[in-house]
Amino acid sequence: MDDPQEFEKLVLRHQGVVCAVAYSVLRDRARSEEVAQDAFLIAWQKLSTMTTAPAMPAWLCGIARNLAANAARR
Repeated sequence: MDDPQEFEKLVLRHQGVVCAVAYSVLRDRARSEEVAQDAFLIAWQKLSTMTTAPAMPAWLCGIARNLAANAARR
């Protein structure tokens, strides 16, 4: 996905659920918002290399859950 406007729509559409997944792990709103932001950054970097589009929002939530788990361990 190379179109910033399309990616912005993706973020706006799924931001709530991605933050909620991170919050369910971290129980901290600020940290969960940071994790969500990181998840979208990773998605932005990876989407342009993928041949088929991943299932949304499950793919984004998986990224956020993994990042949140890593953050919780720190």
